[in-house]
Amino acid sequence: MSYKTTLIATNDKSFCEQTLFSSKSAAKYLDRSPAAWVQDRHRNPKHPVFYRLNGRIIYKRSDLDVWIDTQWTQIGSAA
Repeated sequence: MSYKTTLIATNDKSFCEQTLFSSKSAAKYLDRSPAAWVQDRHRNPKHPVFYRLNGRIIYKRSDLDVWIDTQWTQIGSAA
């Protein structure tokens, strides 16, 4: 994903106001590769909370935001 694509997605109000994300859109929201995001779900026990809905993986925005905050706390405490 290019910087311009990321910037457009960030400035898109419908994307910013979204409360539920698919796995691909959650990766985009967190500025990660969708493939790496799926691998992280399988390998990382501290991966954010996710829900299964009709065979699909769904993330709540609030859960992703909490996960982001804990990542910053871990980095800050390690330094």
